[in-house]
Amino acid sequence: MRRLFTVGVFLLIATCASPCQKIKRAYCGGDATLQVVYVDGTTKSLPREPMQVGCDGVTVADDKHTVGWSVLVANCCTSYPIPVAVAVLRDGRKQVFSAEQMVWRWRFISGAKKLAMLSGPVHGNAGQATLYDIRSGQQLATWNGSGESPGWTSGWEPEFGPPNDPVGAPK
Repeated sequence: MRRLFTVGVFLLIATCASPCQKIKRAYCGGDATLQVVYVDGTTKSLPREPMQVGCDGVTVADDKHTVGWSVLVANCCTSYPIPVAVAVLRDGRKQVFSAEQMVWRWRFISGAKKLAMLSGPVHGNAGQATLYDIRSGQQLATWNGSGESPGWTSGWEPEFGPPNDPVGAPK
C-alpha cells in the first residue's frame, strides 16, 4: 500500500510539474510563438494559432498561473497585423477567445477567473465589450456602449464615442 501511495504521489508531481507551477514571465518569441518561463527556469513554447503572425500585450496575471496575449494576424487593409483573439494559458490549458472584429483591449477580471475584451472595427468606435469565464470559455455578458456600463468595462466607456443624439434634439 505504501509503495502504491508513493507511486501515486510521484505521478501527481510529474503530471503537474510545469502546468501547476508559477509563471515567472512570458514573452512573444521571434517566431511569433508565446514563450512561458516558469519559476524553476523551464521554458515552454506554445504553438501559434492558425494564421498567427505575432503576439502582443503578453500579460501574466496576479495569480502567476495564468498568462494571456493578443493573437495578431495579417490584415488585407492595413500595413500592420491586427489582434483578432486573446489566448489564455491557465495551469497548462489553453483557451482562445475570438472577437468578431479587431480586439482593442482586454484584461483579466476577478483574479484571472474572467476575461474582459473590447472589440470593434479597425478604425472608428468600439463595437462591443464581452466578458468570458476563463475556465469554461463561456460568454457571460456583453455591453455595446448603451446605457449604464457594467463595472467590468470601467474606463472603456469613451471608446464607444459620444452618445447618439436623439432625432430632433436641439443642438
